[in-house]
Order: sequence, then structure tokens, then C-alpha cells
Amino acid sequence: MRRRVIAIVVLLTLGGSCFHLHAGADTRFATIVRVEKSQSPDGALALAILTANGGPRLALVSLNTRAVLANVALPNPGPVFGEAGIKTSLIWKRDSTGVAVSFSDKKVSSIFVCVKVKGGRYKWLDLRVAEGPNLGMLGRPRSDFERIEDTPTRWVDESDHTPRMVYVRTRFWDKHRQRYTIEQEFSISPVGEIGWK
Repeated sequence: MRRRVIAIVVLLTLGGSCFHLHAGADTRFATIVRVEKSQSPDGALALAILTANGGPRLALVSLNTRAVLANVALPNPGPVFGEAGIKTSLIWKRDSTGVAVSFSDKKVSSIFVCVKVKGGRYKWLDLRVAEGPNLGMLGRPRSDFERIEDTPTRWVDESDHTPRMVYVRTRFWDKHRQRYTIEQEFSISPVGEIGWK
């Protein structure tokens, strides 16, 4: 006996935006919440938080096709958009080929970048790796600090001599409430690999 597989299409309307999740792996998401003020400069893309049993995921959504173009698991536990007291910061590249977003609470921070890579697809990169090099610049261990806040500050377009870069400002508060600030650039290769000084 042959089995027939029926594709399931999920449509959710939130805040006037309808997101279409393709059949297959994406149908596992129970809810979609669009991140406020996350529309790209060209109006074609936006960020959303997808939730399901596997935990929250950050997604890049096409507003034209209503498809999830790329998604990444958010840290659990960790600061998540929509929770009380969460600060969200995001910045788009002018040409809408990259977005950096951070979520910070009173203790920790999560920062991600989504970029268009070779082949025209999008790829999420976890920039929480920034914490290690930034702590190295301070010359102090993570245990010295009670609070960390990452904020993307600007994009620099690629040129013949440099890759595209995103700048991240990291603030550290020690146990005496002394604040330390470091801003560092992260290069992103055409295939979506991260580099830093």
C-alpha cells in the first residue's frame, strides 16, 4: 500500500503581517511574533521569533513571499525578545543584505547577525563569540562581571580590500558597578564566516 504525504501549510496573521511557513521542518513552529521595527530598508524583509517545543528561534522572513529564509535557535536560558525587561537592538545594512540584532537583560546578552551569502541564501551567525576576545582585551575573566550587554552599532560595506564588517559595542559591569566599554569590528566573509582582530 502506498502512502500519500499531504503538505501542511501554516498561515498566521499577526499585526497585519501574514507569514507563510513552508511544509516540512518549519511546520513545527507554534507561533510567530514579528520583532517590532525590524523591517529592512528595502521593505522586503523582517525579523520574527518562532516558538515551538524546541524553544524560540530567530527568523529572517521575506515579506514578499511570506517565507522563512533562515532561522537560528536562541539560547535557552537567555534573554529572548518579548520577555519583560529585554532590550532589543538591531541595525540593517543599507542594502538589506545583512542585519545584526541583540537581546539583553540585566545579566547577559545574545547577539546574532544574518547575512546574504554566496548563492543568494541567508545565513545566521552567532556573535556571542565576541565575549571572549572582548574579555581578552580587558584582561579579566568572565567571573569578574555581573552584567554584559552587546549592541550592534554599524555596518561597513565590503570593498576591493576589506570584507563587510559589523561593529559590536560590548559593555561589562563588574561587581562594583564599574562599567567597561569595548567596540570591536567583526568581518564576515562571502560564505558567512566570522573574523575579528
